[in-house]
Amino acid sequence: RGGFDGASWWARGSLAATAMEVTNTDFPPAMLGHGDGMSGLVLAGGIVAALFKRERTGEVTVVDSSLFGTAAWFNAPAIIGETVDPANNTMGKYSAREKRHWSVGDYATADGRYVHLTFLGDRQDQWLDLCNLLEREDLAQDPRFLTSVERAVNTLALMDELDAQFATKTLNDWKPILNQAKGVWAPVQTVGEMVNDPQAQANRMIRMITDEGGTQPIVMPPVMFNEDAGPGNPAPNFAQHTDEVLAEIAGFSPERIAELHSSGAIA
Repeated sequence: RGGFDGASWWARGSLAATAMEVTNTDFPPAMLGHGDGMSGLVLAGGIVAALFKRERTGEVTVVDSSLFGTAAWFNAPAIIGETVDPANNTMGKYSAREKRHWSVGDYATADGRYVHLTFLGDRQDQWLDLCNLLEREDLAQDPRFLTSVERAVNTLALMDELDAQFATKTLNDWKPILNQAKGVWAPVQTVGEMVNDPQAQANRMIRMITDEGGTQPIVMPPVMFNEDAGPGNPAPNFAQHTDEVLAEIAGFSPERIAELHSSGAIA
């Protein structure tokens, strides 16, 4: 049967159900194009590996991938957890507040936005630094939060304290403060904010291209060569370069290409 992003990647590939579990919602999401883009990267990597093998060994390899297979790869933690110990699997599941740790998660700001902390390992130097930046030095002296052991035991109480503190300022107020932190943090950005992110701008991740439909923005592939993601040309039309690829790369003669067209093997 045909394979499409919504059917093979999101639905059949288990990602839609996993997204429902993680977000605790009752309707499966399906953002079209996600599976196509990810599967394209996987297939491109496979093609390059096969070409490298052919150059080194002379052996030709058939490269195969699918939306369904790529979905399984991206959802591997949840699939493995469900396979090994389904009764106790927590991967790809909704994580209640009682099961979380203060050092990794999101905190609401005064304007209803969120900051995300990833203070992996709950390092003491990062904790003390955060207390100072938040102007909550009292938390560093609180017996409940003196070490990572106490903070783990009393993580719910600590999250309550952090919730209250982050709610005192807007996201824009917190940005210059948290940018000084020793631990990793990030604003939970909208699509519009991500486009204007300094890193996106510096790496020219969004390019303007012009084709017969006019000028429009595109998102560049996340792989860069010599600090450049490429020229950012418009995508080709359907089968636009088929003859060219078969002739120049595969070495097919015009007669052979014509036969393939006649048989319906190529468009």
